[in-house]
Amino acid sequence: MSNNPFDRNKTKEARLGELITELGEQNQRDAIHIAVIPVKARERLRPGMHVSILHDGTNAEAYGDVAGSTTAVGIVDPFLPKTVEIGQTFWLCLYQGQVTTLRHEWTHPAFPAVDKVDQQSRDDRAASEEWLRNYASTKIKIYEEDSDVAYKTFLEELKRNEIYWYGTDGSNVGDLEDADELKRHAEIVLGRKIDFGEFSFHCGC
Repeated sequence: MSNNPFDRNKTKEARLGELITELGEQNQRDAIHIAVIPVKARERLRPGMHVSILHDGTNAEAYGDVAGSTTAVGIVDPFLPKTVEIGQTFWLCLYQGQVTTLRHEWTHPAFPAVDKVDQQSRDDRAASEEWLRNYASTKIKIYEEDSDVAYKTFLEELKRNEIYWYGTDGSNVGDLEDADELKRHAEIVLGRKIDFGEFSFHCGC
């Protein structure tokens, strides 16, 4: 075995996330490839935090917080100087040795192919926008004579964590119809989590 500290014929490559048990089997200095992908934070995430990915392949939450997902796939960019806020996009560093191909454009079981991600994301958003447009006009009844105004007004209020009822009764979260569906579609369109417990409700009668 060569004594050259940069000899690539050593028996083990550098593996982050593992302790070095046999120093002699490692290169004394090494360089590694880390697969990265830009993803959006669904909650506040600290640099280096282990995260899971939603099934859309584009949104990340702290490991263990994703409904139906128990697998962490990597960590938040550990070189960031501060916390990633909700809705901000960051580099996700995948764990070593998990990508299935690498050619400066990699694949990984947790992420759909790029073209499928883009198309599915567009399809999901379009469907959710249409659902919210109909909801604003028929359930909340915001200027129901103009669906564009209704949708835009409703969306702006959702961004502010507010819901107004116009011309109809409603004063709290218990008055919301189809609350679960509303939450799901609003999260897709807004790109962040929705908690109606943090909303204020108003009657604009």
